[in-house]
Amino acid sequence: MLLAEVHPHHTTGKGEKGKASHQPNFWKDPEAAIRNAYRSTDRFILDNSMQLGPGGSTAVTAIVIDGKDLWLANIGDSRAVVCERGSANQITVDYDPHAERRRIEKLGGFVTTLPGDVARVNGQLAVAWAFGGSEP
Repeated sequence: MLLAEVHPHHTTGKGEKGKASHQPNFWKDPEAAIRNAYRSTDRFILDNSMQLGPGGSTAVTAIVIDGKDLWLANIGDSRAVVCERGSANQITVDYDPHAERRRIEKLGGFVTTLPGDVARVNGQLAVAWAFGGSEP
């Protein structure tokens, strides 16, 4: 399953989430439009995996509107950090294979950690979510 965390972030520190629709208009519903773009990208990679080969990608998207609204989306091990009033703040969630072990195993995968290494999905990926991942 594709997980795209979409975070509205306003410079005032207050945010409102949009409502999903089938064909969202970015200006009317930024959250639904961003989710749709992420899902479309994931579906394209999954639908074309034979031609594209194995693999996928992590991503982070940041869109600033009128210099005051910041919309963020992330999937996988990509991280967004914003600097506000001289302070750096992480504003996306990191997903790690250990925390996602049950979901990964339910999908038929496994998580391993070799001495001196990070947790890896199926012995290779160090991320728990990515474009082109399996859906439950």
